[in-house]
Amino acid sequence: MIKKVIKKSEIELGRFPKTDVRYWEQKVAFQTPVSRTYSIQIQHAGRRSWINLRTPNKSKAGLEARKLYESLRANGWEETLRRRKPKDVPDKNINVTINEYVEAVKARSAIFPKTVESTAQPCARSLPISST
Repeated sequence: MIKKVIKKSEIELGRFPKTDVRYWEQKVAFQTPVSRTYSIQIQHAGRRSWINLRTPNKSKAGLEARKLYESLRANGWEETLRRRKPKDVPDKNINVTINEYVEAVKARSAIFPKTVESTAQPCARSLPISST
């Protein structure tokens, strides 16, 4: 008796190419248990990162993940992340003084201004005074 070996196709086994949305639907997940939107952990060019896909719908998240993957392959990390950044978000100012930071916290926070000021005073006192 001759037995035929029947090989199942990759698709029947649930293995899809990375260009297929179904591949990415299997990979998307909530980054933390309390997350309400799907994220994808993706690696390209020696860099691995979690990217928020900004949708609670798994099929839409799979589509976004595939678009992200294709953009990474074509453009690299910097260009892909630059394109994903919302247009209305101002660039971060990383060179700020303590006073500028305190004023920004008072303007954008629900914390009482007096609380912010009293918390910032010890920080300001601990800095060395330069005589330039």
